[in-house]
Amino acid sequence: MGIVGFVVIAKKLNFKGGKKMKSKIINTKKEARHFAQEWQSWQSRRNMSYAEIIKWSTYFAILAKKFDLTNEFIENGII
Repeated sequence: MGIVGFVVIAKKLNFKGGKKMKSKIINTKKEARHFAQEWQSWQSRRNMSYAEIIKWSTYFAILAKKFDLTNEFIENGII
């Protein structure tokens, strides 16, 4: 890659559920998968607006592209 570890930072977003999904630095494919699994569990307990869903979908689409996880994220309903 040319850079030591690929760094992706998730933005802190306020959601109606009261709790924030905390920022996380993603350096590996394994960490990207784990963060997506945590997010999927977290968001399943929330009432999200379309705008919030679009923000997160865009974030995970970028993350998937960087770590070559696009097909996996689509199959698992992340994006």
